[in-house]
Amino acid sequence: MSKTVKVFSRCIGLNNKVAPMRFEYTPQHGLGNLSEAVNVDIEVTGGIKSRDGFSSLLSMEGIHSLWSEGDWCFFVYGTELYRMNASFVTSLQVAGLTGSAKMSYCVCGDRVFYSNGYQQGAIVEEAVEPWANVNPVSADGLREFSGPPLGTSLLYFAGRVWIADEKTLWFSEPYDPYSYNLAENYFIFDSEIKDLAQVVTGFYVMTRHCVDFVRGTEIDKMLRLDASNSIPVFNTFKVIDGHEYLANGNRADKINGKAVLWLSQEGILVGKDNGDVLNSTIASLDIPKPTQDGGAAMFVDGKYVVTSEVDNGD
Repeated sequence: MSKTVKVFSRCIGLNNKVAPMRFEYTPQHGLGNLSEAVNVDIEVTGGIKSRDGFSSLLSMEGIHSLWSEGDWCFFVYGTELYRMNASFVTSLQVAGLTGSAKMSYCVCGDRVFYSNGYQQGAIVEEAVEPWANVNPVSADGLREFSGPPLGTSLLYFAGRVWIADEKTLWFSEPYDPYSYNLAENYFIFDSEIKDLAQVVTGFYVMTRHCVDFVRGTEIDKMLRLDASNSIPVFNTFKVIDGHEYLANGNRADKINGKAVLWLSQEGILVGKDNGDVLNSTIASLDIPKPTQDGGAAMFVDGKYVVTSEVDNGD
């Protein structure tokens, strides 16, 4: 009597670390890996489909620092900062920038603050305003305030705007993004800060040598923790809702709360809301060692898409 064997019914992911002949296989369910996946998407259900194509919606060579949150979307082109609406119509916001400098942004209330280490400002509706202090002394007269220092990474967290400048992470007065006590309100890190990303209980700090986690929402109770010592790739932080992340296509591996994804020289890492970090590719993907510079990432249709230059050891 013939016996039906289920050869393949569902893909559980790409695996280029194990020889195909050694893939785990369950004939009862027909689950299996792919040794190659070129221009295909692996769906949550385990199906395999051709990857969608793309079309150009905006053609401006040399765009960088593309960022969006809610209805806000900005990018730098040459020495100018542009805003783009949902119909991909662009409008000039700021001219005279240091064009090669990466721009950082953060939303605070009804405005967006921007800074690239050389220029900074605030955008309220369609207007551009100075990001400057107007209250140089505290109400009790005991503390002096300055305007925001120039920085290369911005974050709004726990009612404060945080500004990274080299190894220093400054933070504003509570609910006052225009006032900074430069004598007291800062943290110092071991190496240059390259990016910031928040979850609910704290935020991740990408430095040149590692990624730290700052846990807590009250300044005097915050704890700085080592999150990952794997060399990170700059510009690859992406904040997602944890339920969007499925390790190896398995819903049992979903993460509650917010999470941060980034590329490191040891694989794609997932920072959980409590500061714990998982290596999502260590068991299945052999990723060419990336350089630290030249990274870019986005999270779209449930997928973390990341690019980087490869370190050839030159």
